[in-house]
Amino acid sequence: MTLVCSLVLGSAVVLELLQKLTPDRHARLLDASEKVVGGLLGILLASIALRLIERWTAASDV
Repeated sequence: MTLVCSLVLGSAVVLELLQKLTPDRHARLLDASEKVVGGLLGILLASIALRLIERWTAASDV
């Protein structure tokens, strides 16, 4: 889980920083924070979905 969070959050920050290198793009803190929050929400929803699937498959095995 630590690796996943590091990859998602790190890529969000790196992508925003790379926008500073191009003259036609504007890197903003608000955009970076939106990417980070979106990544965290995606990780949270995926982990909830995996836990629900585990419960359903465990309940059907009984």
